[in-house]
Amino acid sequence: IRGLIRLEQKQYQSAVEDLTKAIQLQPQMVAAMNARGIAFREMNQLDRALQDFNHAIKTNNFVSEVFSNRAAIWEHQGQFESAIKDYQRALELNPSSAVAHNDLAWLYATCTDVKLQKPKLAVSHAVKACELTSFEDWNLLDTLATAYQANQQLDKASHTLTQALQKAPDEQKKVLKKKLDKIANN
Repeated sequence: IRGLIRLEQKQYQSAVEDLTKAIQLQPQMVAAMNARGIAFREMNQLDRALQDFNHAIKTNNFVSEVFSNRAAIWEHQGQFESAIKDYQRALELNPSSAVAHNDLAWLYATCTDVKLQKPKLAVSHAVKACELTSFEDWNLLDTLATAYQANQQLDKASHTLTQALQKAPDEQKKVLKKKLDKIANN
């Protein structure tokens, strides 16, 4: 438990140490492997994070969150097809995962591999993520606006970004205003 607390407190190295001990005591503890993978990811040790996520999936391939976490690593490394497969698996396991819907929507809307861009699916997944959170999460609204923009629905993108701007913390408002201005200038 201490490892999870340290992870939440962003004490990543201490979290890794505690979670490593937990895994040594209980080698099948998927939650500890997943948490340590997150800590490694936050410390930008992506190969080690990937090892933990792979091991967690090998131990129990029915934990949605682990697939989402591994997908984020694949996406960061430009392995978009692997990322899409993992996000899809995460959603098979937990269709109510707002995080997986949001992250898959973002990938479909912004993927640098044009053949993998799917703006209509991006909108569908982004809407679902927002529905699951009652349209209250500014970050998910930002993804929805990005999906609308990728789908050439600029009025909806502008409206949704305005909603995101109202809910966003002050440190994010400047970025969202720039996006809104960019849409207005198109």
